[in-house]
Order: sequence, then structure tokens, then C-alpha cells
Amino acid sequence: MMPCRNFVVWMVAACASLGLVTEAYSGCGSEWVQGSPLFSAPIEYDDPHRKSNPTVRVFVDGSAVKMMLDTGASSSLLWDASIVKDVPEPDSNRVDSHVGSSEAKRVGATLADHSGHALSQEFFLVSDSVLSQYGYSGILSPQQLAGDNRLVVDLLNDCLIVARSFDVHSDTRFALFPGRTLANSYGVMAIPLEIAGGRIPVIVDTGASVSSLLASLVKNRPQGAEAPRAMDVFGSIMPTQRMRLVNLKINGKEFRSHPVIPRPTVDDRGITDFGYIGMDILKNLVIYHDGARGDFSLLVPRNDHKRGASSRMLRSIQRSAHDVSAGSH
Repeated sequence: MMPCRNFVVWMVAACASLGLVTEAYSGCGSEWVQGSPLFSAPIEYDDPHRKSNPTVRVFVDGSAVKMMLDTGASSSLLWDASIVKDVPEPDSNRVDSHVGSSEAKRVGATLADHSGHALSQEFFLVSDSVLSQYGYSGILSPQQLAGDNRLVVDLLNDCLIVARSFDVHSDTRFALFPGRTLANSYGVMAIPLEIAGGRIPVIVDTGASVSSLLASLVKNRPQGAEAPRAMDVFGSIMPTQRMRLVNLKINGKEFRSHPVIPRPTVDDRGITDFGYIGMDILKNLVIYHDGARGDFSLLVPRNDHKRGASSRMLRSIQRSAHDVSAGSH
């Protein structure tokens, strides 16, 4: 028989996990959505302070999974074939990451959030990833998830929302920096970046902890600290140099003396790109993306310390559950 105190603790924990957490999930991003969202999920982080490795917990064909939220990915990936019900297509495709590559097969599956919203999605199934040892089952490309719908990646209040329509322009809590994406055949979230009086195309990459720009563009800028060691999704070590301090603008929003990692002009596969903007810049900002119209806006909080109700509620629930559990010992 369960002791009375343990039964009370179990009941409180069950109510938190089944009731209040559901309320926090369903309230995610509701202040901006016009009508009902098509998909929503709170965002968690491996490192809450740096907000690196943004993560969502969702369902793929009914299985609960942990996925990295990566705007730098043109397609969503899975490496656990046991969670999908359909048979993958026989033909293989090459999937490229920052350094490494892998063969992959397309497979369809249903992606669902904790509020019962479900969308049919296409995934690329790869054999494995270094992220599997950290409990990840795949990578979620939010722009692929949204398709022709509107997307908000709220990295201030920690929320992912897909809807047919948003009203982000009238929110006085934020300064709006509107812009456009760059059309490309790869499906990546690419934007123009202002640097040294010119513009270059870069990728908006929530999967990257630190921003990186073409070495030839930043070689004359002041040196910063040593670049952190990093690897891509397939475990390949990414080349690093001492960081450079650069002035840059995104949609007119200026970032001064920001440290970036210089990247090679051409990598070992012959691929050239100008770089990417990572979570060191994007954390605590809000991304608004309309893939159909090519809109890309940054919402910058007028008060950096103001946090949204949904993330506060979720953290409060987590703390309460922890306190109740600690009190039972």
C-alpha cells in the first residue's frame, strides 16, 4: 500500500503534469495568434543561460520525442526509425551539415504538439547523429513545419508557434525591425546581413550557439577570445580560429563589436557560404517569418528583463513539482 504522504505527493505531481503543464503548453504564444494556432510548443534549452540548443518536446506518430529546433536546417531529420509508422522511400539523398554529410531517406509522419494540433510532415531519416546520446530523436526545421503559414520563434518567452495569422506589429513591448528573406532553392532561412558597408547572405541558425562569418570578410577586425570547440549534427569537428569583433546589422538592428567565428571560404566538400547567425545574437529576440510572402522580422524587447507569462508559468510548475518532490524525502 502507498503511504499517505507519498500518495499526496503523487497526486500533486500528477495534477501538475496533466493539468497545469497542459495549460502552459496551450497558452504558448496565445497573445499574438489571430484565431487558433496550428501548432505550438514551449522551447527548452540545454544551457538556459546561453540559450544554446533550443529544444521542443513533441509527438511523432504518437511517440513522445525530444527534437532540436533548428532554423538552419532546410528539412527536419530523424534518426530513430522505430518511431515512424510509414516505410521510408527506397531512394537515398545526401544531407549536408556544417561539415559532415549523411545519406538519408524520405519518410512521412504526423507531428503533434501537447494541445492536440497535428500536421503531416516529411522527414529525412538518417542512420545516426551525435545528438542521440543526449536524448534527441531528431531535428525540427520550423520553417518546413510552417510551410506557407506564419511562424513565430519566440526566444524571449521560449515558445514556437505556427498560425495562419499573427498580430506582432502592434505589440508595444517590442521594437519591430522588419525585413525580407532571400529566396533560395535549399529551403533555409536566409537573410541579408549588413557588414562593412555592404550586404552578404547569411543563414539564420538557431542550431548554432555562436555566429560565424566568412574569414575574408572579418580578417581585419580586432581579435576576440578563442572560438569554442563545436561539432555538427553528424559529429564532425567544425574548424575554428580566434574570434573577430565585428559591427553588423540585421534589418537595421545594430550589433556592435560582436564576436564571430571566422569560417573558411570553401569547405572540404567545395561548398561556399558566407556564414550564419546563431543563438548568441538571436537569444531573447523574437523571429517572425512568413515563408509565403518572404517576410522576416526581428522583435527586440524594449525591456530585456520582461518575460512572458507562459514561460514563467512553466518554470513555476517545474519548481513547485521539484519542491513537492524534495519535501517527500
